[in-house]
Amino acid sequence: MSNWNNIVRKAIRDSGLTTYTVAKRAKIPVSVLQRFMSEKAKTLTLDTATKLADVVGIELRIVK
Repeated sequence: MSNWNNIVRKAIRDSGLTTYTVAKRAKIPVSVLQRFMSEKAKTLTLDTATKLADVVGIELRIVK
């Protein structure tokens, strides 16, 4: 599993926000976030991960 997935999961858990609140603020389906957080979905699209990162205050960037 990609390390950035773990970073996003940890940031969401550490945010103190509910899964529902994070999903609504990121404008993604709650079910998508629930599956990701429970690790039933192992990864997210970059677009979805970026939306989540914005909500919890972290930056995802590609480093060459």
